[in-house]
Amino acid sequence: MLMEQLCKTFEYKISEGSEYQWSCYGPNARFLDFDNEYSMASVIFDSKNQRIYQAEVWIKNSNDNPYRWVHPDYVNQLAEESKSKGVDNTIAFDNVKFIVVDVEEDFLEKATAIWNNLPFDKRLQVPIDEDVFYDLAKLAHERDITVNKLVENILTELIEREKNEM
Repeated sequence: MLMEQLCKTFEYKISEGSEYQWSCYGPNARFLDFDNEYSMASVIFDSKNQRIYQAEVWIKNSNDNPYRWVHPDYVNQLAEESKSKGVDNTIAFDNVKFIVVDVEEDFLEKATAIWNNLPFDKRLQVPIDEDVFYDLAKLAHERDITVNKLVENILTELIEREKNEM
C-alpha cells in the first residue's frame, strides 16, 4: 500500500501528525490522522521510503468496529511491542476491537466507502495461496458446491470445534 493511495483516499484532509512513539516500525515511523464529517482515519508510515506500516479507519458516531490493516512484515513486531508494554493491540478504543483486514485492496475499498459515507461490503477478503485455492477448488468440485460454500463449511466446522474444546 502506498502513502499516496491513502492520502488520496482521505482527500489529504490531515488533522494531526507527529513521530510514532513506538519502535516496532523503526526510527522513521510517523503517523498522520485524517478527519472529515463522517469518519476518521490514521496512518503510520515511514517518512523516508513512504512505506505504510499500519492504517485504520472508523465511522464517527457509530457502534461499528473500526478497520485496521497492518503490513504483514510487521505484524509480529507490533504484537511483541504491544505485549512488552502491556497493551492489547486488538482494542481500538473503549474496549472496541479492531476488525483486522489482511488484504490491502479490501482495506482500501472499505476505507474509501467509509470516508465517503457509502455502503460497503463488511465481509473480509482472505488471502489464499494459489496452490491452496486450487486444492480447495478440486475439493469443492468433488462435493458439487462452490469454493465459497466449502470455505464457509470449513470455518463453521472449525468454530464449532473451538467452542466444544472450551
